[in-house]
Amino acid sequence: MEKDPDVKKMMEDIRLHGPAAVEKHIANEELMVKMGRVSDGSLLAGPIPESIAAGIAKERSGTGDARRELRRRRQQLARQTASEEKKIAKQEQFERQRACEDAEAWEAMKREMQAMDHKS
Repeated sequence: MEKDPDVKKMMEDIRLHGPAAVEKHIANEELMVKMGRVSDGSLLAGPIPESIAAGIAKERSGTGDARRELRRRRQQLARQTASEEKKIAKQEQFERQRACEDAEAWEAMKREMQAMDHKS
């Protein structure tokens, strides 16, 4: 770890300035990719291709992904809300229909009872 000048510089800055320095260095995507390779021992294996490093940096940075994830969650919430509202409306319609049918059945039963009373 101490062989890489960027990592060495970062470690010294963190030793001197503490948490404020950590926050500053976390924003450095290239350095965070190096730290990932140092932690898994692959820094000694040599440099990785730029395309892979860029992909790793993008994965770890998360800035664009966070916005996309937030948008996805908002859309999902909107779909769930719309679905729930649709279910509620459907249930209310069913209950209105059933109340109407019950009232009609009650009226029909009363007519039948009156007709039976008149026959007797």
